[in-house]
Amino acid sequence: MPLVIAGQAAAKKSFGVADTHPVGMADDGAKFFGLMNDVGMNEDRITVLWNAARPTHIERQAALARTVRQAKAHGIELVFAVYPERAAALSTYPNAASQFVTFLQIVANAFPEVTTFVVGNEFNQPKFYQPQFGSNCKSASGETYMRLLARGYDALKAVNPHITVISSVSPRGNDDCKARSNVSTSPVRFVRDMGNAYRALARNRPAFDEFGIHLYPNQPTDSIEKGYQWPKVGASNLDRLKQALWDAFNGTAQPVPDWQPPAFGYGQGAGALQPVKIWAGEVGWQVKPVGGYGNPYFGRENVQVTTEERQAQIYADLVRIMNCDASVDAMLLYGLVDEPDLDRFQAGLLRADWTPRASYSSVKQAIARAKSGCQGQPVQWRHSDTVLGAGVDFGKLRVQSLRQRWWGFSATAKEDAGYSAGIFQVRGRALTETGREAIVRALSGKGGAKAALSERNTIKAYWAPIVRFPAKALHRGNYVYGIRISAAMNPERTRAFVSRVFQVGK
Repeated sequence: MPLVIAGQAAAKKSFGVADTHPVGMADDGAKFFGLMNDVGMNEDRITVLWNAARPTHIERQAALARTVRQAKAHGIELVFAVYPERAAALSTYPNAASQFVTFLQIVANAFPEVTTFVVGNEFNQPKFYQPQFGSNCKSASGETYMRLLARGYDALKAVNPHITVISSVSPRGNDDCKARSNVSTSPVRFVRDMGNAYRALARNRPAFDEFGIHLYPNQPTDSIEKGYQWPKVGASNLDRLKQALWDAFNGTAQPVPDWQPPAFGYGQGAGALQPVKIWAGEVGWQVKPVGGYGNPYFGRENVQVTTEERQAQIYADLVRIMNCDASVDAMLLYGLVDEPDLDRFQAGLLRADWTPRASYSSVKQAIARAKSGCQGQPVQWRHSDTVLGAGVDFGKLRVQSLRQRWWGFSATAKEDAGYSAGIFQVRGRALTETGREAIVRALSGKGGAKAALSERNTIKAYWAPIVRFPAKALHRGNYVYGIRISAAMNPERTRAFVSRVFQVGK
C-alpha cells in the first residue's frame, strides 16, 4: 500500500551494475570502471564462487585483488556476491554450511576494502540451490537459506562489524514441487519461510542489513508496469515485497520496511532504529543485438527480446522510479557489457564489442538528474493490516423461498487467503452496528452470533470462488451473509464483509 508524500526528497541512491567482467581483464578493469565513471555509476557486484571440493580456496584471488585496487582508484564500491559453485553443494557435502561460512570470513579477511557482501544467490531457484522442497513437498529452501544467512551475518560481522550483509532472492518461482522443470519457490512464499525460520532461531539481532531482490520482467518485451501477479515480484511490485517482509519479520529484531524496533538494546547502533532498505541487485531487459547474429555474437536467442530503443527508455524510467522510492538503497543493472553467447544474457549498456547502446546515454542522463533528487512524487510505504484486494459479491439478495436449499456468494483476493463464512439470522429488516459486530466476532471464533450455516475454505489469488454452504432449507426470517477473509501469508491481516439483510419466506 504505497503512500505518496509530496515534497519529500528521496535519499541518495547508488546506481551500478552486476558484472564480473573486470576480473581477469588485461587492465584489471580500468576501462570498465572508467566507463562506469562516465555513466555516473558507483557500484559493481562481483561474483566469488565457493568450490566445496576446495572449501578454503579463493578462485582467481590475485586477479580479484588487482580488480579491487582498480575499482578503488576509480571510486567504485565493489560488492562481493559469494555463493556455491554447485546448486547441491550445501546439501551434499558434510559440514558444507560451516565450511561456506568459514569461506565468507576468509574472503572478508583477504579483501578488507570490500565491506558489502551478498550471501548466496537466488536460493529460491534450483539453478542455485537444491533441493527446493523436502520429500513431503514441504518448502525447504527458505528455511535453509535463513539459517545460512544468519550464520553468514554473524561470521562477517565478527570480521568487521561495519560489513553490510545482503540477501539474494529471485523475482520468480512456481511453488510446485512436481513441476516438470524449474521446481522453485516464489519470492513471497520464500520470504514467509525465511521469517518462520528466523523466529524459530529466536535471534536478538538481524540476519541481514539490506534485502536483495533481482527485478527481471517475465519477458523482456514486458513494460515495467506489467510486473507479476502475486506471489512473484517485479519492479512495479515492490509494495508486495515490502508487505511480505513486514508479515515475515514484524515484531522481531530484524528490521523491515515501515519498521520500529521492539526495543533499543544496549550496544545497538543508530542503524538499529532504521527500516531495512531494498537492494535491487540485478535488473535487466534483454535486447536483440543490432545486426542479427553476426560477430561478435554467436548461438541462438533463448527468449523474446526488446529493442535497444525501448530498453533505453525502460532503464531511464527505472532510475527515476527507484530514485523516488525511499525504501530502495541501490539498483544494479545486470551487465555493463553483453555476453556474446546469445544463449546467455544481453542486457548491457554496451554491446559485446563494447560499442554503446542507446541505454548508455539514457541511463547517464537519468543518473545525472537523480543526483538532484526525486524527479516526481516521492513514495513512502506503509504496511497493510488487511487482505490485499479482498472483495465479495453477495448478489441481488432477493426474497428466497422456504424450499430454497442453495446458498452462496463469491469472494476474491489479490493474494492467497482463507475464509470463515456464515449465514446468520437477524432481527428486523436492517442490521444494527451491534448486530454486525456480533457477526464479525463469530466469524473470528470469539463468540457472538450463532450461524445458521457455516463454511470454511481457501481463496486462490485473483480467483473468485463460490462460497457455498451446505444444502439446507432455512426457517422463515431475516438473514445476512458474513465472511471473514484472512491472508495466507499472515492470518492477522483480515477483512470482514457482511451483506444487507435478505428475507427467507414472505
